[in-house]
Amino acid sequence: MVGIRIQSSFPSCAARTCIWSCISYRLRPLRSNEPAFTFLRVGSEMPRSPNLVSTHLIRHRDPRHIQYYVNLVGISINNQAFKYSPRSIALKPSGKGGCLIDSGCTMGYLVKRAYSKLKRAPKEHFSTIPGSRTTAYEGIVHAYSSPIKAKSRTKSSAC
Repeated sequence: MVGIRIQSSFPSCAARTCIWSCISYRLRPLRSNEPAFTFLRVGSEMPRSPNLVSTHLIRHRDPRHIQYYVNLVGISINNQAFKYSPRSIALKPSGKGGCLIDSGCTMGYLVKRAYSKLKRAPKEHFSTIPGSRTTAYEGIVHAYSSPIKAKSRTKSSAC
């Protein structure tokens, strides 16, 4: 994993020396049989294609924040697009708002107004599937398409 914000990270060092003007990192599709690794490409090593889409990374105004942001233009779940104004889910010049999605983390942050719409989607989707159930814990919706059976655990001691 390559961090992209801390002072000693590879991209930060590269930016300071002005060797490369761009960095490319490709995430593997979620439901893919591809190997779970990818390549970091810099400068002229980056693939060029008319179908290649990119976005700028946005730094937080406060230098203590180590995250980068991207302008999120929309959200969709199960091919259902949610209607949001891109401004409503964007990082504001004040540093507030926006969303935080980390490809290495199971949770993210989304502004409350957008999340209120979004959290209804799993319930609506799974309500159409016979035998499915949804539960909510701490405001997070958990949905299952079939009952989950708990495995019994055996006690073990750590050395």
